[in-house]
Amino acid sequence: MKIGALVAVIVAGLLLAWMAGAGMLRGGMAVDDRWASAQFERQLPRNGENDSATRLLATAERLGDFHEVRPALRDSIRGKPLSPAGAQFLDSRANVIRTLRAEIISNPSPVWAIDAGNILDHPEPPLSLHLQLFTIFGADALLQHERGDDRAARSDLRAVSILSRSLRQRPEIDALMIAMIGNRIVRQVAAKVGGEYDAFDVRPPLLRAVEYEAWALRTRAERYPAGEPGDSKWEDAIRRIAGPLLRPIRVVQADLEVGRMRRMAAVVASAAPCAPLPMPDMPEWAPVFQRINRLRPCPYNTTVYPSVVRSGIRSR
Repeated sequence: MKIGALVAVIVAGLLLAWMAGAGMLRGGMAVDDRWASAQFERQLPRNGENDSATRLLATAERLGDFHEVRPALRDSIRGKPLSPAGAQFLDSRANVIRTLRAEIISNPSPVWAIDAGNILDHPEPPLSLHLQLFTIFGADALLQHERGDDRAARSDLRAVSILSRSLRQRPEIDALMIAMIGNRIVRQVAAKVGGEYDAFDVRPPLLRAVEYEAWALRTRAERYPAGEPGDSKWEDAIRRIAGPLLRPIRVVQADLEVGRMRRMAAVVASAAPCAPLPMPDMPEWAPVFQRINRLRPCPYNTTVYPSVVRSGIRSR
């Protein structure tokens, strides 16, 4: 108890010092409480994975390991001839590929579990599996085209488009990036085998991903101001003592960061449809924007960008 009281006194002293400085910082910026607020969680209703997702996981297991041939399959998508090892892999899995293709096209799109309220262990879709399927379908489409079966080739691309579109419904920035990779593969292969690709405006899902990250940052500060629970009961006891004292400053710090993310989102919302996204003044987001600029599909139908997307973002 004496140690706990001492820790509390030390933390309280540090807290007062931090609050004095943070109060001055906050005085120069107003945070839009409607953006990335607690109500954002309502946009992400909790659900489990649907039958299509469960079926996809079960069938994909039959593909086995493809890491040895992955470079060859990727190279074929990039324009190099498919190696004998790559062709042998696709031929040996032809039945599984046909089954996967039919399941994806003939059934509702896969829906992966969402539980936004579970900040510590939020379920995410199997992104590595999506990358694997994108590569296999893309290489198989080129192989089928080479053999004169353009119908199968275009079905491969349609399966990739469906999987990519399902990921764009997710709030995570990583899911959006993987979806854009799938879309790029479709564009690359469709240029050779014919057919259309699913062009889309990247701004709406990007805005939602930024808002999701901002909401998660603020929520984590409110729920776990002294850090997330760990394996040590002693450390968790310290966190419980320090939590109420640290919460005000952690929330202030989170609001400052959320304000920067809101301004970054405002820039995205006002950007021209196909113009490169301006680099944000947040170093941790710059690599994301750079990759999006490389991956984003243009042209596309700008009518898919609803004005309501901008409603929660107001420049100040």
